[in-house]
Amino acid sequence: MKKILLSLCALLLLAGCSDAYGKLTDGNTELFTIGETSITKDDLFQTMKSQASGYAALSEATRVILENEVPVTDELKASADASLQTYKTTFGEGFTTAIQSYGFKDEEDFYNNSLLVNAQLVELTKKYVTDNFDALVTKYDPKEVIVLTFATEEDAKAAKTDLENGTDALTVGSNYNSTSAGAERIVTTETDLDTNVKSFIQNATEPTISDVIIGAEAETFSIVQVTEADANNIKDEITTVLANLDTMASESDVYYFKKYGFKIYDKDLHDNIEVNYPDYLF
Repeated sequence: MKKILLSLCALLLLAGCSDAYGKLTDGNTELFTIGETSITKDDLFQTMKSQASGYAALSEATRVILENEVPVTDELKASADASLQTYKTTFGEGFTTAIQSYGFKDEEDFYNNSLLVNAQLVELTKKYVTDNFDALVTKYDPKEVIVLTFATEEDAKAAKTDLENGTDALTVGSNYNSTSAGAERIVTTETDLDTNVKSFIQNATEPTISDVIIGAEAETFSIVQVTEADANNIKDEITTVLANLDTMASESDVYYFKKYGFKIYDKDLHDNIEVNYPDYLF
């Protein structure tokens, strides 16, 4: 916690705190003049706080969390290296101009403060899922399934018979013109599926093959094969899927901000975060 507060104070040029507002001990020091107008350190400080202080503070606090939870490793560097090569291939000779347009000084700045940080953020989300696996499984109810959807009930019934006789799902899907290929996939409560299909999956507690499921909103006929209902048997696959859910990165961020006891002591900064990033205030 002390490390976070020190980083925030350094970022915002805080030298002391009083009356719930950050102040500068040398705020009256002039930085430059325009005509007869003098701009002091305090003028600049107040402008910084009013414009982007919330984002800056959260970014700096995040860096502290990353240093503690997922320090840079050779593996993370390799991931950042691969991303860098992708950018260079994409932009070609315009690479330097492109990254400078986003505010980065040069390739080193872009690498250290974007690509490497992004690699750490991805790793942090994976760590969050791994450390909270059981709770997240309860919340998102992941299962490995095959979904085959057909235009007619007759095709769906024939497909079920073939599945029960041991024909692999990819062949079955091809034989009866399934609109889904028949590959195994991890389905969670966040997966976009027909309501009735999803209900069957969520109620399944062991590997099974469904009867024909009539679509809730369309004239479709589906067969669902639940190939694995025990999350512990496919932990790696589920960890990858959960880590890539749209909500998981922000959920992970909030978890670690709580873990490190993130607090804001400057009222202006607090108000900025309350308006723009309310989930980070506890």
